Amino acid sequence: SILGNYLLCTCVLLAVLFGLFWRYAIGKPLRKIAGAARKVAGGDFSIQIPPTQKKGRKIEIDVLIEDFNTMTRELASNEMLKSDFIANVSHEIKAPLSIIQSYTKALKDGTAAPEQHKQYMDTIITATKNLNSMITNILKLNKLENQQIYPSVKTYDLGEQLCECLLSFEGAWEAKDLEIHADVEEDILVDNDAELLALVWNNLFSNAIKFTEPHGKVSLSLKA
Repeated sequence: SILGNYLLCTCVLLAVLFGLFWRYAIGKPLRKIAGAARKVAGGDFSIQIPPTQKKGRKIEIDVLIEDFNTMTRELASNEMLKSDFIANVSHEIKAPLSIIQSYTKALKDGTAAPEQHKQYMDTIITATKNLNSMITNILKLNKLENQQIYPSVKTYDLGEQLCECLLSFEGAWEAKDLEIHADVEEDILVDNDAELLALVWNNLFSNAIKFTEPHGKVSLSLKA
């Protein structure tokens, strides 16, 4: 009948229109996302997918694309941080190793004067302790990242901890003739994991001293 043919043509037309909509509005973006996902799996975190709608109201696929782009930016940022961390750690480890090697060689070859032997041995011991501390901290950070250890919270004096951490870099700041200014309020108690927070302070102090020009100034301030 005419009505049946009309309904059939209408259904076919709607199916074609829906197919075109799916292909260009949904299917094509999904293929882009799938292709980008394969690149991310291969280690390329720089990939970004352009939105399907340049202007106007976003459709659901654009929300998915935004989330995907946010994910790749976060992955790229984390990868950069990891690369910087490895580079910094490699540099930091070389310093005590170089000291241990050169001072031990001087003692072995007899080029160090007898009155310098104790000083050389003390320097080697200090470098060994620093190296051991670095490795211990790296292992702690790795375990923390992999959720294998959890913070052990206790109440302690934050100002006292900050001053102790800063003093551990005395040799480094004296070598660069830096002016150190500390304004630390007393009796500020915190509830936290002292060992894990010490990693944070040591990293900050290390960077402050490393990137301050010779004869410059480093300041520490703590207020409630």
